[in-house]
Order: sequence, then structure tokens, then C-alpha cells
Amino acid sequence: MREPVYLPGSLILYSSVLVAYERVRAPRGDLREAQSLVAEWISAEVPLVVPTLSLLVAAHECQGELPEVDYLLASGPPAVVVVPLTRQSAPAVGAAAAKTHPDALEIAQVVWCATGNDPTGPALAVVTYWPDWYTGAGVPVIAL
Repeated sequence: MREPVYLPGSLILYSSVLVAYERVRAPRGDLREAQSLVAEWISAEVPLVVPTLSLLVAAHECQGELPEVDYLLASGPPAVVVVPLTRQSAPAVGAAAAKTHPDALEIAQVVWCATGNDPTGPALAVVTYWPDWYTGAGVPVIAL
């Protein structure tokens, strides 16, 4: 299976944004902000990348209730891409997470997606409510 290719200008949606996007669980201010921004990006045809582990963490935090995210993924534009862990990415993500602690697995996949496993090239921006978690990761962050 070939790794997906992302266009420059793509944004990576971290689990904090996916949780904030959900009407079921999100604080009211976060909901309006997250849904508004995602709608704006879709309207501007900005490719949105959702790492599988971010989707998994959001599903866990929302106790399996993700109707808004599910609708976005099921009927959204082709510009919304879910990136699976693959044979090529899983070892790199696991090794990166092992350097810190096991809870860093999601962050490791997000960074892998942002860099395409090439830390010397341009990285995609990560959209998150927890920007401090990416300090020193070498990826641009859009802090919400």
C-alpha cells in the first residue's frame, strides 16, 4: 500500500480539534470555533488530514459518540483524508513514541504525518488546542 501524498497547505486535525468539533461533548465556545474553522477550510478547499490515532483518541474521549465527525468523514469532500498506520509508518511512529512515553503515540503519528517522515523537508501545520504538546517536534502549529 502506497503512502498518501499531501498537497502543500494541508492541515492536520489533532484529536483535540475533533473532540471540539463534536456537539455531543465540546464546550460551546470550542464547538463554534472548531466547526467554523473546519467549514472555512473546506470552503477554501484546504486538504484536511486526520491521523488514525487522532480519530481513535477522539472516539475514546467522546465515548464512541462522534456523529459530527462521522458525518464530516462520510459525506465530506475528498479533501478530508484519514491517514492509516501502515507497514511503513507504524515502526517509525512506534519508535518516535518510545523515545518519550507510551502516551505519545498519537503525537508521534501526527508528527510523522506532518513531516512525511522527512524532518528536513517542509512540514504540514498541526491544528490543536494543546500546542505545548508539540514543542520541539519541529512542526508548525496552529494553536486554537
